[in-house]
Amino acid sequence: MKKINFLILIAFLNLTSICHAVASGNTLLVEGTPVKSAQQVVKAQLKAFAADDAKLAFSFASPEIQSIFGTAEQFLEMVKVNYPVVHRPVTVVFLKPKQSAGVITQPVRMSDTQGTEWIAIYRLEIKNKNLWRIAGCAIKPVEDPIPIDVLKSI
Repeated sequence: MKKINFLILIAFLNLTSICHAVASGNTLLVEGTPVKSAQQVVKAQLKAFAADDAKLAFSFASPEIQSIFGTAEQFLEMVKVNYPVVHRPVTVVFLKPKQSAGVITQPVRMSDTQGTEWIAIYRLEIKNKNLWRIAGCAIKPVEDPIPIDVLKSI
């Protein structure tokens, strides 16, 4: 278990932003704007988590993340246990992403079922055949939350 936690920590640190992706099944092709791309990839994985579709959610993970967890079921279980807000967010607000050399960091503000607000920072990387994949996600609680309705109006 310590080895898996250590690998999770390594895989989910060092985060940056993404380019627009168009969904076609579970394949996201690079097209359009970075903001749209980041949101499309993350939304697709969140939708898969909401349906407990381990295979689809796992398909959006980078090959490196897939090799750490081995199976879609182990990946989904890790998300359920360690990232419950990502598994079942109550609210989701995309913040401004950052982009550098084939890597995008997409911060996403989420709230959980207890009303606690979190920032999830997704690292997305371009992979084979111009596919964006999630190479990591780190979460931290929001220390001084701004109401979600205020954020949406900005």
